[in-house]
Amino acid sequence: MKLQKPMIVVALLTVAAATVGLSAVSVGQSIAAQEQAALIAQLANNSDALREQVKDTGEVPVAPAADKVVEKSGAPGAPGVNGRDGSSGVNGINGADGPPGATGAPGIDGVNGLNGAAGVNGSDGAPGAPGANYTTQPADGLPGPQGEPGPAGPPGATGADSTAPGPAGPSGDPGPSGVGIAAILCDPDGRWHFTLTDTTELYVDGPCRIVATPTEGELP
Repeated sequence: MKLQKPMIVVALLTVAAATVGLSAVSVGQSIAAQEQAALIAQLANNSDALREQVKDTGEVPVAPAADKVVEKSGAPGAPGVNGRDGSSGVNGINGADGPPGATGAPGIDGVNGLNGAAGVNGSDGAPGAPGANYTTQPADGLPGPQGEPGPAGPPGATGADSTAPGPAGPSGDPGPSGVGIAAILCDPDGRWHFTLTDTTELYVDGPCRIVATPTEGELP
């Protein structure tokens, strides 16, 4: 479909002006010479095509031929000022959660607790079973070994109370050596610092704090 005359004239003038402007004002030193030449050639072809459409309508083209315009091109001008950066785009949506991480290594063993107090002595065991008695003595030969004790006899009469204390019983076995707490401190890092009687040192997580006892006249 052919363009209307006024539109063709306006388009031809616009292309011709762009061709003249591009020839007179350089696209910029940042554009390579080959790219600039190709752009000028494309505008020239567009200008010639519009001139032919104007001739088909019976009108005389206003703009000169492209080869006449290109021959009058001047030296390239100075490069233009760089444009401003565009605004930042919208943040993207968050990605899906990643797979679970590997299981961490086991923690170190905790500090052994303090030794407990020594236990009380156990009760005496039950008496053993009575031994069997010999009923006959061999006529000849040596006496045999002493037999086991016989059964207990009936209880005797109650004796008079004694005024003298009985002998002391045997000493019991010594118990194991205990470990006590020699000192308790509150370290600057907030941990409890225990020093035992065997010089062992233990640290327990706090926080700890030392409460000073108020002296007379001071508020608690």
